Amino acid sequence: MNIDENRVYKDVEKLSFPRLVGSEGEAKAREFIIEELQKIGFKEIKREKFLTSTFIWNLIRYAFVIIGIIIILTGYFLAILPLISIILAGLIIFFVFKLLGTAGSNKIRLYRNAKKNIETENIICEIPHSGAKNTFIFIGHYDTKSQSFPTAVRMLIIMIPVFGTLFLMLAIIVLGILKLTLGLSFSIVEMIIFYLTVIFSLIGIVNFFNKTENKSIGSLDNATGVAILLELARFFKNYNDIKSNLIFLFTSSEELNLGGAIDYFNKHQKELSKENTYIINYDLAGGHNEIRILTAHGIPKKSIKNELTDLFLKIGKEQGLDVREYYIPTGAWVDNLVFANNGFKTIWVGSGGVMKYVHSKKDNMEIVSKTGLKNVLELTLKLIKELESKT
Repeated sequence: MNIDENRVYKDVEKLSFPRLVGSEGEAKAREFIIEELQKIGFKEIKREKFLTSTFIWNLIRYAFVIIGIIIILTGYFLAILPLISIILAGLIIFFVFKLLGTAGSNKIRLYRNAKKNIETENIICEIPHSGAKNTFIFIGHYDTKSQSFPTAVRMLIIMIPVFGTLFLMLAIIVLGILKLTLGLSFSIVEMIIFYLTVIFSLIGIVNFFNKTENKSIGSLDNATGVAILLELARFFKNYNDIKSNLIFLFTSSEELNLGGAIDYFNKHQKELSKENTYIINYDLAGGHNEIRILTAHGIPKKSIKNELTDLFLKIGKEQGLDVREYYIPTGAWVDNLVFANNGFKTIWVGSGGVMKYVHSKKDNMEIVSKTGLKNVLELTLKLIKELESKT
């Protein structure tokens, strides 16, 4: 069986409806995936249930308000109570890094009130091969969300106050120490810093109004990822020359907290070898612009380049395709980071120039490309072929 981008495109169309975790749409998407896998010929399809919640997103929304108020007070106290300002600045730096660290957690945060938590499922099917040395895990999340602001704006209203606050707090600590030890006065600088604390805090507080809803049909994010996994499952189900174990992992709750990836990792990590497991995560893949692969994330910047990313870039260049490296400082998280942060070889495959559409009603079939879908699938097959040739 050959790759058929028209079939993949039709699958994306069929999945283009709101699929927020816990909604009827999410359940409908889950049943669609299972029905397609059954048509492909999979007899054993695992459905692994887990609990998830909106706890992290609500925590972030309220944290920006509380920290924002403290930041303004820190700037205000610099002129009159520098010691208090130094202490507050140190605490803010600590809590900002603590908040950023929630993205790297391998724990799904739940509400104490069990009624607020949501039960959902990962869908897993496998093509095992006796004596296989390598395992490939293909990941695509099937849930969606909409937010008051598109992802590009959300990243800005997180990154600007985070970077700005860290810089200002360090400046406040330095100036505060100089005031206390040398008795120096920085009245103009102190006034500028105070106004900047107000500006950065207000930008951060805008996050409180960035509510999560169920208004996006999620064609690119991430019906394309699901459709790509289904097409790979069709191809490999009838392909006899593969020598590796293949796992197709359809995750849920990616949009809330990477819940599906976290749950799968916690349940199966002991079954996986860091040396011989390759994880390919499709998310926003199949757009009209360049192909992007995630090679770094976080503050401070952490590289996740590995054998997979290097080989994907090499093959893309050989095929004459525009494949670019991508860095996410903060404000957006993806499933493969759960594995990458634990030392596994992973690659996230997406598209460039789409963040202004993601998590909004503009994420529709107009930003999905048949050619883009085909390119990602063909690159994947060449990637696997090259890796298998090395074993």
